[in-house]
Amino acid sequence: MSRFLLGAFLCLLSLVSKGEDNESRLNQAKNDKKLAFLKYKFDQGEYEECIDGANKFAKNYDKGKISISDATAAKLLEAKSYFSMLSFEKASQIFNVALSLAEKSKSQPTDEHKCLLYLAQYLNETGNYAESEKILRKVEKVSGIDKASIEEMNFSSSLAELYKNQGSCFEALDIIEGQEPYRLKMASSQLVEEKDKAAQDKEVDFQTRKETYLHLLNLKATCLFQIGKTDEAEMLIKNNLLWGNKNLSSSNRYVIEALRGEAELLSKKKSFARSASAYGQCYGRSDAAEYESSKVEDLVNQTIESIKDAQIIQYKNYLRRLQMYAFRSVGTKDRYEIAYNYCEAFRSFYEGDLQAAEHRLNSLVSIIKFLPPYHPYHYKVLQLKADLKLRQGDLKSYKDLLYLIAEFNSKFKGAKSPDFFKANLDLALYELNYGSDLNMAEKMFVVNYSNHLKKEIIKESDLNIFYLKAFARLLEKRDKLDSAIAIMKDVVDGSVLQHGEKSPEYAAGIAKLGELQILSGKYEDGFSSMQKAELAMESGKENRNELSMEAYLIISRLYAFKGEFDKSKNLLNKVAQLNLDKTGFDPLADAVKNEQVASLYLMTGNYYKGEKEVKKITRDKGKDS
Repeated sequence: MSRFLLGAFLCLLSLVSKGEDNESRLNQAKNDKKLAFLKYKFDQGEYEECIDGANKFAKNYDKGKISISDATAAKLLEAKSYFSMLSFEKASQIFNVALSLAEKSKSQPTDEHKCLLYLAQYLNETGNYAESEKILRKVEKVSGIDKASIEEMNFSSSLAELYKNQGSCFEALDIIEGQEPYRLKMASSQLVEEKDKAAQDKEVDFQTRKETYLHLLNLKATCLFQIGKTDEAEMLIKNNLLWGNKNLSSSNRYVIEALRGEAELLSKKKSFARSASAYGQCYGRSDAAEYESSKVEDLVNQTIESIKDAQIIQYKNYLRRLQMYAFRSVGTKDRYEIAYNYCEAFRSFYEGDLQAAEHRLNSLVSIIKFLPPYHPYHYKVLQLKADLKLRQGDLKSYKDLLYLIAEFNSKFKGAKSPDFFKANLDLALYELNYGSDLNMAEKMFVVNYSNHLKKEIIKESDLNIFYLKAFARLLEKRDKLDSAIAIMKDVVDGSVLQHGEKSPEYAAGIAKLGELQILSGKYEDGFSSMQKAELAMESGKENRNELSMEAYLIISRLYAFKGEFDKSKNLLNKVAQLNLDKTGFDPLADAVKNEQVASLYLMTGNYYKGEKEVKKITRDKGKDS
């Protein structure tokens, strides 16, 4: 009898337990449905409704109606909605609330891991890379995360992206290359997927695998470009676009990301028309409201590239479009109002209306006060202000702004980031070009370039060549000619590797080497280098105005030194023609040419024409101030 009663009690207990399990599953299904609806509201850009719904849903945790994981997910959606509405302070507060909830969930370490990654992503997108790095270091310490899981993969991608944004591209490439086996598995063909389903991560669908694969390759292409491997980067971007369009869709955000990388590369190569076209293809491809900020920046970049290429009709149309969107949201915090004012300031600056550019920049500063101090637009404004003050001839203000840029990079990108070292080198270049403390400039080159930045770029990259040429000029001014010659030989070697022996880069480099050799008394080597430079200019098919002008000016000086004044004057005439053909602003280019023309007339005893050229120099410099 007792056994019978015990069995009946156990059966009843089992039925009650099963009923509770069914009820629990039913409640969880309802909660999942509510979260999915909130996610839908967010994707559609209905941020206020998403915030209201997520806040009410999360309060059910205190009543015991939802799990801590669901409450965390709701708070993350609320924070992302505030972020999309440009309410950055509120977004940061809610992110921290979500993180506090996740930290309580000891049984679900993935919640804390996910929260920290979202917070790092938020800081990364708004420009606070130094704080983002601290958050990612916390992610590393979260225990209970499977090293082969998608969570760990997301962490590796976030860390690689952070390093890329800070300029530490070799570290980013190490992480990306370490994911090669996983990348291949994610991008595997349907046939391989069928055969190797057991090895696949069941929690990640094929679409996500392919997106992650493309995102990593896009990061790799950007890093290769930044360290100076331009050809490899260009080829990889083309392959990424072909693969992405075939295996995903043209409107997929990572395919757009690849196209954006191509546009950036074209801009750096000064193919402004093609760059504007590429940015134009990015703009509007995705209808997702979540990526509105990226769409606005695509339109901004398209406008800027059109201004650089002097496409007057096009950039005026783009400015009208920005203005129209901005006026729709008068009185609210709006991305388009910020974008429109920045583009107008850039246009005025580029077209030479410096007073209008300064007025527009001052208006923009008052508009962006609500943005966090580390936001990219604060950095953009500082850079444009510095360019403006240099062009106005206000060297004191220009130097002050260079210090502010260095301080910004130290605080928000990291005191050990390559971008901070680059900002310090800009201060060294200021002393070289406009200042007098050459001793300090040399020390800054050694500390920032030789000890740090040199390790972040390959020797044949254009950026490395630029810094080496500046260093050689500095050593020349300090009468360290042998050291300057050694550095210029590295410049020539790098130019050959990157551009070939018929390029303006090679001609400008070897012409300067020849000038230094002559100054140090090595006349035979110097004149030999000069002949190589002139041969490169005559046989080269490419013409990049600034570099061609630089080469012709140096060769002209060397002909004048030899006493061949007619040849020297002919080359100066070519410089004048190149400057007339040049699109955009080249500060003091005419003045530099006129100085050499004046010197040439004085050397040949033609004082009347020499005096006229000196007056032109004074006039040209007066325009720039």
